[in-house]
This record gives sequence, C-alpha cells and structure tokens, in this order.
Amino acid sequence: MDTDKHIYEIFEAYPQWVFELLRRRWPGSCRFQAVTIKPIQRRADGVLIPDVTSEALLVVEFQMYPDPHIYGRVVIEMAIIQEEHAGREVQGILIFGSRELDPQTAPWSQVVSVYYLDEMLAELEKTSPDHPLVALFQPLVEKSNKRLHENASQYYTRIESFATDERLKAKLTGVFIDWLLQRFKTLGKTEIEKMLLGKLPDLRETQAGKDLIAI
Repeated sequence: MDTDKHIYEIFEAYPQWVFELLRRRWPGSCRFQAVTIKPIQRRADGVLIPDVTSEALLVVEFQMYPDPHIYGRVVIEMAIIQEEHAGREVQGILIFGSRELDPQTAPWSQVVSVYYLDEMLAELEKTSPDHPLVALFQPLVEKSNKRLHENASQYYTRIESFATDERLKAKLTGVFIDWLLQRFKTLGKTEIEKMLLGKLPDLRETQAGKDLIAI
C-alpha cells in the first residue's frame, strides 16, 4: 500500500499525536515538516522541530515495508540535521509497521529509538479507546479483511466526529477512504459506500476519487 504521503500529512496536521503514540512528554508548540538534506540530495519527510530550542529535534521515519538499509539512512540524516541546526540535540525515531519489518541493524539499532506501530496502537486503544488514530490506522494494521469490513463504519464515524474543522475532517476521512480503497482493490464506490453505511462523501471530491478518474 502507498502509505508514506498520508502518514506524514496526518502528523503534519497533528504533531502532538506523535508524542501520544510514543508516550513521550509534549515539548510544547512544534512543527512536523519535511527537511531537504542538501549534502546527500535527500529529503527527510518527518522532522519534529519544537519551538523551544532546548528541546531535541526528532527525525521520525515510518517504515511500512522491508528495507535493510533504513537504520543507516536515518543515522546519516540525524548527523547532517544536527550539523545544520548548530549542534542542537537530535534524536532518531524509527516506527516500523510491525516488529517483523525491523532489520535490527547493529550498531545503529542502539542509536535510534525503535517502535512498532501495531503495538503502539494496541496500547493506545487500551488507554484511549476513542482516540482517532486507533481508527484511522486500521486499514494498515488490521490483518483481517473481514474484521476491517465489519468495523469500517464505526472507524469512519469516530474519525468524522473528532475533526470539527471541515478541512481537517476532509483530510482525515480522505486518508481513511484512500487506504480502504487500496486495501479492498476489487471494491468500487458503491461497495465502499455500503461498507460505510452511506457515510462516504462524493469520491470525486477526494484525492482517491481524482486518482481513479484520472486512471
């Protein structure tokens, strides 16, 4: 599934959710943004930059597919970003979709903090069962298509009721719908609409719908 773009869009809108997932102290106002690393001609898609300069920068990488070189890339990004920010403390955060995706590359696995998305969401659900992240990420972490199909409507409702801002609501529900379409590739608009019990917005207004029209 194509996930990276949407994941970073989510946390750009709600950077505090990263700290809630990680169970870390909220450092106050911060930005979650992409940073171009010119010396290596690469972009780090998720860098958390607290406004308070005494707080560490976090280089956050979500990894949803196997990549044996991911640790090395994150460590290189950490070193260059620290140099470009006048020696400010930098921490690396690797979030794998599940534990089996982790190549545990020594010695870098001792330098970068590692988390597993499915396990973090399970913990978050125990403490905050109504948290919108729990619902939003189900198309990525729920292994059973049958359970996802049965519960998609309640997940959608939870996401929709959380976002009071219409633009944010459109973004979050659009991400959820796009992931559903990717997960259930054989289903069309009508079938997805039935799955969500009529709650599906006009697909022509979502990015997923525009992509389908283009195809």
